[in-house]
Amino acid sequence: MIGSAASRNSKMSATIAGATLLISFLPLGSLRPQTARQTALRPSPRQLDFGDRGHSEEVRLPLELHNAGEAPVKILALRASCGCTRVSPSAWNAPIAPDETIELSVTMSSGRAVGTLDKYLEIQTDDSANPLRVPTRMRVFAGFRTQPYQFQFEGEVGGRAVTKSIEITRGVGSAAGGDFSMEIQGVVRGGLQEASLDEYFESRIEDLPRGKRVHLTLKPTHPEGRIFASLKARVEGKSFIIPVTGDMFRGLRLSPRYFNFSRVDAGVRSSFVKVSEISSIDGRAFRLLEIQPSYLRQPKGAEIRVQVFPQKLAGGTKYRLNALLEIPEGAAPDGPFSGKILVKTDHPEKPKVELNVIGFFPAPRAASAAKQAAPR
Repeated sequence: MIGSAASRNSKMSATIAGATLLISFLPLGSLRPQTARQTALRPSPRQLDFGDRGHSEEVRLPLELHNAGEAPVKILALRASCGCTRVSPSAWNAPIAPDETIELSVTMSSGRAVGTLDKYLEIQTDDSANPLRVPTRMRVFAGFRTQPYQFQFEGEVGGRAVTKSIEITRGVGSAAGGDFSMEIQGVVRGGLQEASLDEYFESRIEDLPRGKRVHLTLKPTHPEGRIFASLKARVEGKSFIIPVTGDMFRGLRLSPRYFNFSRVDAGVRSSFVKVSEISSIDGRAFRLLEIQPSYLRQPKGAEIRVQVFPQKLAGGTKYRLNALLEIPEGAAPDGPFSGKILVKTDHPEKPKVELNVIGFFPAPRAASAAKQAAPR
C-alpha cells in the first residue's frame, strides 16, 4: 500500500513522536545534474595547429564556424586566452542563419617563447551559457632550453670588457637529437627601429655535447646608459632571439639602478625595504650631498625615506642606500607608485645620479597591520 501510494503521490505525511512530517518524493531524473545546452556552432578545424616556428613569427589560419542548429545563432563575444592570439574580425554582429558557415581569421605570434604554446579562442553565443573553446597550439623551439634566459651586463665606460655566457640545449627526449645548427647574425638595439650594435659587442659559439654555449662580450667603448638590445641568431634555420640588457656606467656605478618594491605586502617586512649601492668606478672618494624623491605617482598612504650607510672599509668610495616605505599613523596604503630618487654628489664626473622607484600595494591594508610590518 505504501509503495503504491508513493508511486501515485509526490507527497505523504508521517507521524513521529507526535510530530507530523511532510515527506517529498522526487522523480529520479530530477536528481541528475543538469547539463547546460551546447552551442549549435561547429568549428572547423576543431583545433588550430600553427606548427613549429621560430621567434617573432606570426602565422594566420582560417577558422570556419557552421551553424548546425535550426535557429539563428548570434556571437556575443570573441576572446583569445592570451595576447599572443588575436581573431579577425574582432566581433561578428550579424546572426548566423541555420546551415550557414562563416570564416574567421586567427593569428598567433611566437614572440620570444621557448616551448609549446597551448592557448584557446573562446566564442560566447546567445544559444548557450557555455562558451565554445577552440584550442590553439604553436611549438616554438619545443624541447630546447636556454639558461639563463638573457644576457645581463654591468659595464664601465673605459673599463674592462665584460663577457657573459648562455647555454642552449636540446632535451634528451627530442626526436631530432641533441645536436643542432646555429649561427649568429649580430646584436641590434631593441625597440621599433633596430640598429646594429656590433661595434660594441663580440660573440662566439662553443659546441657542447647536446647544444651550444654562446659567449657575448661587452666592450668598454659602449656609451653610458641603459643597454636594451637583442642578439639575433638562426637555430635550425629559424629566427632565435636572446635579450641583451644591463647598464653602462661612467664615474659612479649603481647596483642595481632601481628600487623595485614590486608587490608590497603588509605581512612581509622585507617588502618595505629595497637596497642599492653607489660606488666610485675610478676609486675616487666622493660625498652624497642631497637625496630627494621625485614621484611620477606618489605612494598613496605611504612615504619613501632613504637611509645612507657609508661602507667603512671603502674609504668614501661606496655607499649603501636603503629605501624604506613608511606608513603614517592611521594610513592604509593602496595602489601603484613610481618615480625616481635623485642623488646629488661631489664626484667630478657624476654630479647627479637617478634611481628608479616602482611598486604597488595590492589592496587597502589596515593601518595597524601595515604599521606593525613596516621597519623602523
